[in-house]
Amino acid sequence: MKIAQLTKALILSVFFGLVTVSASAEIYKWTDKDGRTHYSDKKPNAQKDAKKIKVHTGKGSIGNSSNKPSSEPQPNTPEKEQALQKKAEDLSKKQGQQASKERCDAVRENVAKMTEGARLRIN
Repeated sequence: MKIAQLTKALILSVFFGLVTVSASAEIYKWTDKDGRTHYSDKKPNAQKDAKKIKVHTGKGSIGNSSNKPSSEPQPNTPEKEQALQKKAEDLSKKQGQQASKERCDAVRENVAKMTEGARLRIN
């Protein structure tokens, strides 16, 4: 039991270690002979004055999202209402068929037990 827990802990620590390594990137910044500043993930061969910039990538803040959905519900069009109604009916029919199948399977199992002469208990 302890070996399994140690194995899980080791796997998780290796996984999170790899995730943090992959979340950082090395970027090089240099200025060419024309005075333009360039950024690249590969070190330039000709430029000796390239500076290495360490950048940590990560998830952006959810609050800063510019395409945030409106808090007000959008009115449904008649086509959308009809599609939703049809989907609800199909789901209801499917659930009814599933329940019917489960009851049928239970009855078949009980009949098989009775024909075999097994002892039945009713709770």
